[in-house]
Amino acid sequence: MLRHRFQLFSAMTLSFMICGTAKAAEVLRLQGTNQVVLQLSGNELQEGQQAYLIDASGRKTALIHVQKIKSGKALADVVKGKAAVGLLTSEPLSGSAAGSSATASSGKKKFGAFGSFHIQSMKVPVTTTTSVSMSGNNFGIQGYYDWAFMPKVNVRILAGYEPFVVSGDITTASCTGSKKCSVDLQYFGVGGIAQYNLMEGNTRLWLGGGYELLMAMSKSTNITSLTLNSINQGILASVGADFKVGKWTIPTQFDYIYYPGASDVTYSSMVLRAGFGF
Repeated sequence: MLRHRFQLFSAMTLSFMICGTAKAAEVLRLQGTNQVVLQLSGNELQEGQQAYLIDASGRKTALIHVQKIKSGKALADVVKGKAAVGLLTSEPLSGSAAGSSATASSGKKKFGAFGSFHIQSMKVPVTTTTSVSMSGNNFGIQGYYDWAFMPKVNVRILAGYEPFVVSGDITTASCTGSKKCSVDLQYFGVGGIAQYNLMEGNTRLWLGGGYELLMAMSKSTNITSLTLNSINQGILASVGADFKVGKWTIPTQFDYIYYPGASDVTYSSMVLRAGFGF
């Protein structure tokens, strides 16, 4: 008898909650480990809003953040808690479309690794009247750490192997008796990029800028007029796209790196990076 009354009370409570809200969306399916697809019955949810998922007893089981709405369905991140098919949504949390999305996006952290392809160039005076232009292609590897610093702004920290190896020919044997000049710098680099998100969701597009500190693990050159420093620095202009595939992220980015230094020595890199994150 008591159990029957409790079931009746639970059913009445859930009916009251559903009727008390204008409309409720239902979890149609789970996507990956932290996203759900909702079936909408109208305009009960908007992109950027947050809502709770509620079970048959009226208990809140999860907090969700709506990322995208299309064709009567919504894709939402599970911010905390556990989602299940058939759960209904509460009314959107007050102010969530404007400001509470920061709770869902800010503070998120990700780790991963990059493989990188470097296209590099350098121009160095060999004599008072002659300069050599050098170029080279190299491969590197880095680890990264992403932090959703605030809505629309992420910070990416990079650290790893950053080679700078170039060579070029001149008409006279001015590079230690050779017509082929070369520079070989094997760097360990640490840097950071501030990223402004142009688009978010399963595909994140961003523009950014940053700085890196380069520490030479080894260095060599046959250009006698050139002094190689053990510490260097680079200024980065970057663009990238991160693709979410289930619980994994596939980050890609393109960097243009300018190395400030002596006015008569100019060098730069273009770097294409691709990797995986979790």
